[in-house]
Amino acid sequence: MTEVSRKEESAHTPGPWRTSRPQEMFGGVWADRIEIADVASNSLPTEEQRANARLIAAAPDLLEALRNLLNDCINFDGGRLTLGFQVDATRAIAKAEGRSTENAGADR
Repeated sequence: MTEVSRKEESAHTPGPWRTSRPQEMFGGVWADRIEIADVASNSLPTEEQRANARLIAAAPDLLEALRNLLNDCINFDGGRLTLGFQVDATRAIAKAEGRSTENAGADR
């Protein structure tokens, strides 16, 4: 099993990302002063909009944590005990990076 590459530079805006501050537009996800996403919607309840913003804001941290966990699993047992997880994690990482998920993890 080979380790998951840790890109020096990612295509997405570098983290950390955060949800809107009170003085900023509600429903935004920000990296410094750059708005990454706007989840404000008249068709969703306010708490659901806030939950969506929190999930999006956590994306860079979740991606890095998943890469680290996947590498730890590969290094721990050579992938024998964690094959199902490795396939799922590899597909999720491929999706986040904009790559095809069809065969992602098939070589694990």
